[in-house]
Amino acid sequence: MALACLVAVRLAAAMIPPMLLPASARARRAVAARQWLSSLTLPAGLRTPLSRLVAATGSAPAPADVAAPLRALADAAARHLDARSRAEIDRLAAALVDAAAS
Repeated sequence: MALACLVAVRLAAAMIPPMLLPASARARRAVAARQWLSSLTLPAGLRTPLSRLVAATGSAPAPADVAAPLRALADAAARHLDARSRAEIDRLAAALVDAAAS
């Protein structure tokens, strides 16, 4: 579960510098991550938010479009995340929104 969250969050981080990837690379990685996620046994409450975030990273035209699915995953995984992990996800979500304003 933790690794699945990490993979999805890393895909979201690839929407903005310094980890920015071209849209085509993000799309390929999202497809691969979706296939990998489908092979895992995940808590029911996490499968949908994870899938939505991964899909958004592969198709969203703007970084801000990924912020809401990222926050939804953080909310769904809240009881599994420590305070530092949650804070890091919150900072990334804010950075994704800020990138759109720049």
